[in-house]
Amino acid sequence: MVTGDEPMREKFSAWAASVPYTLRNPLHHWTHLELQRHFGISVLQGPETADGICEEALEQLPHLRVLCNLLGRDMEGGELPDDPAMIGAMVREICFENARDFLGLELGEIH
Repeated sequence: MVTGDEPMREKFSAWAASVPYTLRNPLHHWTHLELQRHFGISVLQGPETADGICEEALEQLPHLRVLCNLLGRDMEGGELPDDPAMIGAMVREICFENARDFLGLELGEIH
């Protein structure tokens, strides 16, 4: 199952198994575009490549600033307000609290 309380790797594997069936659907293109754009991964996603893709992406995560780049671009383009306190709170919620809860990590609070 792609959603629910399953561990992250099981959700990722379930999604990867469904990707080949999305051929000729924008989801197929979007999945591979995001993997290429943010992680430099150009392997076709499917059940046989899911573990390798997941490992490679997880290795890169501590070094990526995907969200900062997206929010910065949106702030510069006027799509988000130029309010560092609001953006900081949003980043903290998305990056730290959601990741902590989703991955089931036992981490302290950040301030």
